[in-house]
Amino acid sequence: MSKMTRWFPPHIKPARPGVYEVKFTPKGLYESYFYAMWNGKRWSRVATYEEMARFHSNFDALQNKYWRGFTKEQT
Repeated sequence: MSKMTRWFPPHIKPARPGVYEVKFTPKGLYESYFYAMWNGKRWSRVATYEEMARFHSNFDALQNKYWRGFTKEQT
């Protein structure tokens, strides 16, 4: 896996559109990690794989996401 940035809180949004890893922690359950596309204004629905997140065009109802990005551009 490529190196990742630190985790950012939901009130800080990504500076650039793209796919980011997001963290989901339901109350009392274990943390789950997914990928979501940030279009510069809103998050897409989450996907299990990075490649799948690029194709999600539906917005997620939950817009407050903990997220982190890749330290290098993904190809």
